[in-house]
Amino acid sequence: MANVVLFDETGGPEVLRLAEMSLPAPGQGQVRIDAIGLNRADTLFRAGGCYYRPNLPASRLGSEAAGVVEAVGPEVTRFAPGDAVSVLLIGTGMSEDGIYADRAVVQEDAVLSRPAGMDASTGAAVWMSCLTAYGALIEVGRARPGDHVLITAASSSVGTAAIQIAGQIGAIPIAVTRTEAKAEQLVRTGAAHVIATDHDDLADRVKDITGGEGARIVFDSIGGPGLTQLAQLVARDGTLIVYGWPAHRRPRTRDRPHLRPVRHR
Repeated sequence: MANVVLFDETGGPEVLRLAEMSLPAPGQGQVRIDAIGLNRADTLFRAGGCYYRPNLPASRLGSEAAGVVEAVGPEVTRFAPGDAVSVLLIGTGMSEDGIYADRAVVQEDAVLSRPAGMDASTGAAVWMSCLTAYGALIEVGRARPGDHVLITAASSSVGTAAIQIAGQIGAIPIAVTRTEAKAEQLVRTGAAHVIATDHDDLADRVKDITGGEGARIVFDSIGGPGLTQLAQLVARDGTLIVYGWPAHRRPRTRDRPHLRPVRHR
């Protein structure tokens, strides 16, 4: 048996309910694991704001997990009971295969070995933040050593991952935060520069840091009216990447002829 989180209508956390369900033995190419993760996509799915809709009632939830393999099905070759693993659902809907549960059965191709020294909580939480930052900076932005990378909401999970990834490849991460309170933490994370917008002028500081050229990559999760200023801080032939829109307001658009729009799903 497994304790599974379900919901019968979209809404806030109050729509969630806990149910006990029978857990089948792992089938061909499946493994059974025992931990879950939480990310913003899960909350959007629960609230009805995701790009696909839940199948109601009794929709399942959750796409990230970690834990220890309890059992394996036929033809599973990469894992054995007792292995520490992380899990990310790929290509399946949360309604049917969501893993908000204390135990779950998943396909082997959704499982990776969890590195020694990484606990289950970290193994379940690392997916969305690190994949978002890596995909944007490396696969879309093509960040290179020496590039200035401007990162807004830098103390968020994705912002933290972006700082670390940029630093790892030799780029120069510039962290943007609202107050100076998190400046020391951001430097410890790996930020080469920290701009606190309640104290510093964002445009002046970026120009000073980049020698007037602007940042080759601006990585923004906020959107809204401030996006216009960020667009003006992108270097010629640079890239502005917007991966979130919590501001819920349209920016005032202005022509920036050196920016070429790129859409990625």
